[in-house]
Amino acid sequence: MSRTLSTKLVSVVVIVFSFYASFLDAFPWTPKFNKLLVFSDSYGDDGNVYRLSNGTWPPSFYYKGGFSNGPLWTAHLSQRLSAQLENYAYGGYSGADGNLKVPGIKQQVNTFTAKVSNQTDLSHTLAVFWPIGNDYVFTNYTAAPSDVVTRLASAWTLVYAKGVRHFLIPNLFDISLLPIFKGSAPSFLALLKDIYQKNNKELKKAIKTFEASHPDVRVYAFQADQFWVYYRKVQASRLGITNFEDGCASTYESKPLTICSNPDSYFYWDGFHPSAKVHQAIAAGFYASLG
Repeated sequence: MSRTLSTKLVSVVVIVFSFYASFLDAFPWTPKFNKLLVFSDSYGDDGNVYRLSNGTWPPSFYYKGGFSNGPLWTAHLSQRLSAQLENYAYGGYSGADGNLKVPGIKQQVNTFTAKVSNQTDLSHTLAVFWPIGNDYVFTNYTAAPSDVVTRLASAWTLVYAKGVRHFLIPNLFDISLLPIFKGSAPSFLALLKDIYQKNNKELKKAIKTFEASHPDVRVYAFQADQFWVYYRKVQASRLGITNFEDGCASTYESKPLTICSNPDSYFYWDGFHPSAKVHQAIAAGFYASLG
């Protein structure tokens, strides 16, 4: 059954953040996964699109081809789980059909299923699906959340068919908080809030349907929207993060490139992506949700 954080969010985030410095070493249980599969966009891409672009994107001041200034949550989580990381995520994908010349969710999953035989034991594999809204961004915010989530859920079924039984499925945070949208018209920000709320409503329904159709599946449904708010408002200052509104690097802005001198004090590395500190906290939250 789904391990949503709706009823125990407060206790989890207090553990994650109040004792963050020692959390990863002190947490009393060890999930038994030997492989971590990642299907995502730039929030999970640790170098795939960089290699696809022959080292031209993201720029060289990003960390090892990932979309931040340090290791992503993928590296932290796989390390903590002592699990082999298989990362299929590509920055800039369109979850609908991958028509942006990088593999979308469907292509990412097809790559995985093509390389795995039906005899492969995946009972101790954890699959993470975490798209951050490219379907909305690249359709000028006209994509229907029901369609977006339906396509995503079909990908879960393909991975399930190969023998994966453990799925970590975070929801979408409030994308209107991204620095790239700072100063936008109130009506546009309201549209973004409406999109993420409808997306999460559809996602919750899809997870319930997936579980009902596959009684042997285990879904860990992480509340990223609540995490985002709690972290920004309550806990970030304890880690020395003081800027929640701007990106350290102006990569996606229509002005000359600038990079701040104190990235550790920024919640966001650029207009779209979290800083390395936040990625570390995301991994801690994901790990806690597996208990």
